[in-house]
Amino acid sequence: MKNEPFKLCNAIVQPGETSSLALPIPEIFNYAPMYIPIKVFHGKVSGPCVLVIAAIHGNELNGTEILHRLIKLSLTKKIKGTLIVVPVFNIYGFLSRSRQLADGLEIDQYFPGSEVGSHTARVAHLFISEVFDKANYCIDLRTGNFNYSNLPKIQTDMKNRICAELGYIFRAPILCHATPKLGSIEHYARVKNIPYLQYEAGEPLRFNEHSIRVGLKGIVNVLRYLEMILPVKKISTRVPDSYLIEKIMWVRASKSGVAHIALSLGQQVKRGQLVAVIADPFSAAPSINVLAPHDGVVIAKNDLPIVHEGEALIRLAQFGSHVQTTTTLVDWHNQSTEYVKEM
Repeated sequence: MKNEPFKLCNAIVQPGETSSLALPIPEIFNYAPMYIPIKVFHGKVSGPCVLVIAAIHGNELNGTEILHRLIKLSLTKKIKGTLIVVPVFNIYGFLSRSRQLADGLEIDQYFPGSEVGSHTARVAHLFISEVFDKANYCIDLRTGNFNYSNLPKIQTDMKNRICAELGYIFRAPILCHATPKLGSIEHYARVKNIPYLQYEAGEPLRFNEHSIRVGLKGIVNVLRYLEMILPVKKISTRVPDSYLIEKIMWVRASKSGVAHIALSLGQQVKRGQLVAVIADPFSAAPSINVLAPHDGVVIAKNDLPIVHEGEALIRLAQFGSHVQTTTTLVDWHNQSTEYVKEM
């Protein structure tokens, strides 16, 4: 069926057009105008509307690079339906290399926002009313927190059939059921019954090539599943599996000091295995060993050597098919190198 004109940010995008738009948001104190950049691919043929967002936290750069590469793919030019791409949501944080907006608040605690609320709440309200509410599906690209690297994972509502299907279709190494916090964009999506995937991989302010490739391929997988782009003719390599987390926990520092973590992302860990050695930086006290409290696989890791007592060192996950899973996750990067090239 022929597509209809698409209205976004007071602009009309005709069927078959690609448009670069800008959503005006409140200016900063020096009167500099601010905009959220938006790219719209509006196909000639009708279909779903998919919204892909990056940099809700302005220091999470992997998603911005993923969308930069997505925009350049030729397959987006022949799309069915509508693809809305927001490569930098939090333009304030992006410019200042921080998670927050101009008033120091994190926007993912203020959705759906308010027209008369705080600065951050007003930005949230504008985005929800002008962009988000037009989408049928949403993919939100994130990284780990400051100084933490994450194995690529999809977080979604695994109790929702559509979300679960899309989560497996994305083909990140791991899947995690999410219980969204009130005020998050994920919570708003669930209230509005909009299927939502959150892809979290890598660390802030750093590119991770593997995370970028897996994320890009995952978006393409979802678009193909929704029949918005043509199916791949042939997959010559084995498609890596995704594994659903059953249990997850942080292993924390038992004292402050300089931590030497002995594990890497994706590595299998046995109960009692050495996780880290924490040393006194002044060599006045003996070093201590931190041991794994149970079996699992490392899915997140602290990259900062200086730690305080109680600070997270690694994150361990357990899976239903643990024996098969551990070997796969250790070698996931090697197994997926060719796969992510096949667009």
